[in-house]
Amino acid sequence: MTPTWAVSLHDVAPSTWEDCETLLELVRPYGVPVTLLVTPHLHAGVRADADPAFAQALRGRLARGDEPVLHGYYHLDDATPPRSTRDWVRRRLLTAGEGEFAAITAQEAERRAVLGRAMLRGIGVEVEGFVPPAWQIAIDAFDAVARAGFRYVTTRDWLYPLPSGNPVHAPSLVYSTRSAWRRAASHWWNLRRLRSLALAPRVRVALHPPEARYRHVREAWRRMMDALAARRDGVLETRWLPRAGPPDAATRSANDEAAGTNPRPRRIA
Repeated sequence: MTPTWAVSLHDVAPSTWEDCETLLELVRPYGVPVTLLVTPHLHAGVRADADPAFAQALRGRLARGDEPVLHGYYHLDDATPPRSTRDWVRRRLLTAGEGEFAAITAQEAERRAVLGRAMLRGIGVEVEGFVPPAWQIAIDAFDAVARAGFRYVTTRDWLYPLPSGNPVHAPSLVYSTRSAWRRAASHWWNLRRLRSLALAPRVRVALHPPEARYRHVREAWRRMMDALAARRDGVLETRWLPRAGPPDAATRSANDEAAGTNPRPRRIA
């Protein structure tokens, strides 16, 4: 089986669209369709249904073969503050309070998932997948999203078919741009991870709007995408979702390689 790669663009919203367009142009030469992670009311700013130009541009991308998924609702972690050091590190230090679904209740998770899908439907955009902001989702919220009728949930390294199914190992390359040291560390980490994933059947490139503002980050992505495109076919992430029945050989192999990890989301105490 030919190895594949995919591209996702996070935090797609009216306020980020200019940077999103820069990154989409970066990807264009590779001919890879992009999974667009749309946040309907990003940071409680301009709503997706309040910006006709954004809605038109988004529909235009879908007409070209890109695919939308719901990426939370606000993209802000406004749940009860962390009650342990581990959760403080996870929810505040690592993600700067962006993990909206990391600790909200099941009822609130389902409400926001349904509300976000309805808003996007109102601008002519249908979504089947859900990606929690900052890739963080509590097990109760995960179950609530499944009840809301989504086809799959994606985290940093896994795709979960819904309502139940064998998770698919699909590791991501990702940058953190919040400071110079984070950008430098991300560059080192991505190069190391790219080498370690040379034989992986699936690799994802996870782009974020702030990366459009740093020329050296864009150039680093270009070099990594050159390397991926030279050996892999570019596909949409949904290509990796298993058909009904037992997992295929590639899925079993990838999951065997990931043995020792726990792909299920964790319950927040």
